[in-house]
Amino acid sequence: MEVKDALKWIEWADDVYYCSMPDATPCNEFYKQSRATYNLLQSLEAKNKELKLYKQMWRDLYQNWKNNFIAYPFPYSNSVGLILEDKMIELEQKYLKEATK
Repeated sequence: MEVKDALKWIEWADDVYYCSMPDATPCNEFYKQSRATYNLLQSLEAKNKELKLYKQMWRDLYQNWKNNFIAYPFPYSNSVGLILEDKMIELEQKYLKEATK
């Protein structure tokens, strides 16, 4: 089950629980547990999004490095650390901005 599906299921279960028993006193323990689970799943969904963006960032970095290394093999290899560091900072800024949206 995907995280989004689990979040929808918890919302549905809350609705069913509280709407199917209009005269019943709400169970605070059930509500606390469902909210805690829901919040945990939301956090997990955000982390999953961040990890997917990091995965794409590393793919872009590798592709950029590979393309530049093939084009400029010897001079590039001497300064590869600096160039990769600059590219990594650029890609982190690009992708981490996406993760916070």
